[in-house]
Amino acid sequence: MLLTVLTKPGRKNAKLSWDGDTLTAAVKAPAKEGKANQELVRTLAKFLGVAKSQVEIKSGLTSRQKVVRIDLDPAAVQRQLDTVKPPTQDRLLP
Repeated sequence: MLLTVLTKPGRKNAKLSWDGDTLTAAVKAPAKEGKANQELVRTLAKFLGVAKSQVEIKSGLTSRQKVVRIDLDPAAVQRQLDTVKPPTQDRLLP
């Protein structure tokens, strides 16, 4: 399954939220040397309950907007994503 994710690096709290139809991932890591990308992969893998090897950034490595491939049944991904609250009710991640 391919998923478009808007990444916001260098944030105080890591969280996932929806901005319209776009999943937004705030990550604590800075956008330097791929650290924010690594944290995004870890965060999505943990949230979806899959191995990091099942989450891959297909495009947008140097951009805030990324296309991420998730090697999991689309229905299972959608069920998990449905638990993410709108921006006014952000879900904080560890």
